[in-house]
Amino acid sequence: MVGRVMSHPARVAILLALAREGSASPSSAASAASVSLGSCSYHMHTLMALGVVRLRATRPVRGAVEHFYELTGDGRAALRAIEAVVALEPAHRGSTQSR
Repeated sequence: MVGRVMSHPARVAILLALAREGSASPSSAASAASVSLGSCSYHMHTLMALGVVRLRATRPVRGAVEHFYELTGDGRAALRAIEAVVALEPAHRGSTQSR
């Protein structure tokens, strides 16, 4: 599951945005992750299918419905795994350069 989450940098950025905000709409997550709204919506649906994000609430906005998403327990675990990999990156790079 973590591999599929990490397979696109936008997914990681969206998870980080959700972790910072607690919950977010695709519009606010797109802004925080610096991706387009369409891209964010696509990746948000993928993250939901993977079980790392869930729908938290909805609210009507100008004749449409705004959705708010949050991390699940699996989402928080995936984020911790991603952070662990990122923390190992500099040490790994240093060891490969000395060969």
